[in-house]
Amino acid sequence: MLKGALNTDCLILTPTLRIAEQLNKQFRNKIEAITIHNLGKLRGQRKPLALDNSALYELFLACVSEIDSLEKELQIEKLKSTLKKKE
Repeated sequence: MLKGALNTDCLILTPTLRIAEQLNKQFRNKIEAITIHNLGKLRGQRKPLALDNSALYELFLACVSEIDSLEKELQIEKLKSTLKKKE
């Protein structure tokens, strides 16, 4: 991932601020590293995006967690509606 990112003007998505700061310090003008917690910086960008494997894992984990919470909310709403019908 890093070799490909160094050959182009791109953004690298990292899981932690520490890793992003290290990459920005090491490769000052070649790349820009941002964290998964600051995705607002991606808005309006036209540069290619390179993903750190652990950042991709964190994003998938957050998606699965959000899906689980939405499914639980849906189940609660279904239970409420069935209880109202029985009354």
